[in-house]
Amino acid sequence: MGTYLLDINTNHSCPINTTMKKLYYLTLALGMTMAFSAKAAVTVNVETPGTLEQTLFDQTVEEYAAIETLTVTGSLNSADLDALTTMSKDYKLVSLDLSNANIENNVFPDVTDGIFNHSKLTNLVVPKTLTSLGAGSFPGTLVTISIPTTNLKEIPEHKFTWCSQLKEIEIPEGVTTIGKECFVFCTALKKVTLPTTLTTLTESAFLGNVGFTAGFILPITDFYVKMTTVPTVGSAAICLGGYWDLCTLHVPVGTVAAYRANVIDSWYGFGMITNIEEYNYNGNAINQLSASNLKVYTSADKTITIEGAANKEPVAVYSLAGTIVRSFKASTDKVTVNVPNAGMYLVKVGAQTVKVAL
Repeated sequence: MGTYLLDINTNHSCPINTTMKKLYYLTLALGMTMAFSAKAAVTVNVETPGTLEQTLFDQTVEEYAAIETLTVTGSLNSADLDALTTMSKDYKLVSLDLSNANIENNVFPDVTDGIFNHSKLTNLVVPKTLTSLGAGSFPGTLVTISIPTTNLKEIPEHKFTWCSQLKEIEIPEGVTTIGKECFVFCTALKKVTLPTTLTTLTESAFLGNVGFTAGFILPITDFYVKMTTVPTVGSAAICLGGYWDLCTLHVPVGTVAAYRANVIDSWYGFGMITNIEEYNYNGNAINQLSASNLKVYTSADKTITIEGAANKEPVAVYSLAGTIVRSFKASTDKVTVNVPNAGMYLVKVGAQTVKVAL
C-alpha cells in the first residue's frame, strides 16, 4: 500500500510521489515537524533491483527516518546504493549489513568520491558475492568494515585513504594486490591482517609520518601477515615512521629471516619493524591467556615461549596424554621450553592452561 497525505482543503487523502516523500521525510528527519527515536534494527528484502527506496518508504515514517542499523538482502542496483547513501547522509543510518545482498554485476560501481562517501556510516559489511570494491574511497567515518568475500583480487588505490576512525582491517583471502596509498591517513588503525594470497603492495600502501604525511601517524601495533613468501613491496609501501618499534610483525613459522631482510633503501619495508615473531597460522602459535598479560607462542624448532609469567610462578608443559614434559618455576618474564616432538601440548602457567600446536 502506498503512502498518503491528507489534503486539508478537501479533507481527502491523496497519494504522494517519491520526490514528495523524500521532502516529507527529510523535513521529519531534520526535526522540523516531529522527532522519532532511533529504531534499533531493520531488515529489508529487495525482490526487484531499484526498489529499495520504495520498499522502505512504504513502511511507517518512524521506520524510515529513524533507522540506524539496516540489513539488506535481495538484489540491488546503483539506484539502491544511492538510496542507502542518502539514508546515511541525510538521515540516521550508521550501520549497514549487505553480506547477503547481491549487487548488480557483483561490483560496487566506480564513483568519483567513492561508494557511500559523504555518508555517516561507521559499520559496513560488504556482500559475500562482491568481486570489485570499485574506485574511490570508503567514507572516512568507518570504524569497522567486514569483507566476507574471497572473490576480490585487489584493494583499489586510495580505498581507505582518510578513514581516520578505522580501528582494524582484515584483507580477505583471494586478494593479490593492495593499491597505491590505500591506507594513508588511517590515524586510528591498530591491527592489520594480510592474506596468504597477497603478492604485491604498491606505492605508499601503508605510509605514515613521512614527507607529506608528517604529523599523520599510522599507529599499527599488530601486523599479521600470512604470506609464506614476502610480497613485492613498492616505494614506501610499508613505512610506519615513528611506529617501527611499537609494532609487532607476526609472520608464518620459518619466515622471520626473510621478512627481517626486507629492508629497502634503508627506510621502508617489513624488515624495518623492530619486533618480528613467528605465528603458527595453522595452530595456536600465540595464545593470550584470559584475564592476564600472559602470551604463549611456538616456533618451528620445537620451542614454546611464555611471556608475562610472574617471578617464581609455576610453569608446566604436558602432553595430551597428561604426561609432564617439563615443570619449573619462572625466573624471568620470558621463558622458553624445548619439547621433544612436534604435536599438541598443554601449557599451564599458575592456574591458567592453554593448548598449543607445534
